[in-house]
Amino acid sequence: MLALKVLIGLVCAATLSTALDCENGRTCAYMRSCHGVFDDNCPLAYSFKLEGDILSMELAGYQRSAYNRYLAVGFGDKDGMAQSKVTECSAIGDERFPSVKLSYNTPGNESVNVRIENEPLFRNSIISNAVSKYEDGMIYCSWNQNVSTAIGNDKVFQRTPGVIYYSICAYGPTVGDGSYAGLDEHDAHDQPLVTDFEVPEGNVTEQPQLPTQAPVAPVDNYCKCGIVDGWFDDWDAADIWVDLVIILDTSKSMGGSLQEAKSVIESFVSFMSTDTMAEFYSRIGVIAVSDT
Repeated sequence: MLALKVLIGLVCAATLSTALDCENGRTCAYMRSCHGVFDDNCPLAYSFKLEGDILSMELAGYQRSAYNRYLAVGFGDKDGMAQSKVTECSAIGDERFPSVKLSYNTPGNESVNVRIENEPLFRNSIISNAVSKYEDGMIYCSWNQNVSTAIGNDKVFQRTPGVIYYSICAYGPTVGDGSYAGLDEHDAHDQPLVTDFEVPEGNVTEQPQLPTQAPVAPVDNYCKCGIVDGWFDDWDAADIWVDLVIILDTSKSMGGSLQEAKSVIESFVSFMSTDTMAEFYSRIGVIAVSDT
């Protein structure tokens, strides 16, 4: 019998939002660094709801400045960033406050972001009720966007019913020369979900599979990590963050079992990411007990 007991608690937080509307059939999604919570440690989160051909969107995040910064969300029918049709909340050039703008990502492995032709004019034809602000460190934009295929512009998002779309989000600096060109390199990006825009109450259409080494966690209505009722794409061992407490019986009667317990503890440590500077990390503690 091993001379240890292991107590594991998954670090989660209830999904709360002071800026995003996550009720009334809206879907809310977060970059994984937000840990499913929109607070001042969350660089980007967004919500959306489709009503007919109108996609109601919110995009928000805490950034060090609004000047020459952007938050962006894109949708595409292919996995990855390339060819995504992007709507952004950005301040470009001399702009001191963000506004809603349209751009797209080119195809291929060297995908770059490009401003659509005649963007201000075209934006006014498909974007309505736009609100934007930078307040208390938070960049925020909301808008309604016509996503009908009747738009006739393949550089903006046009939804086809029944098609599954990948969502990608990113934030970073706008172009360094201050021009009205596309967005610059991103500081970080993520792909929190896939959706057909028809699933209610924030559920996504496909749950990404966890690695085979990890158990599939049940849905917990109190403690929700990542996107509501779901998990992030691209999980690996370093994406699992836990508090691990090991209770070790060091009594003489345990004898050789202590060496076996030592090996088990070392295997836990080698598997888990404990770099406190990492996006995810774990805390490990050992409690020794003895009857002698």
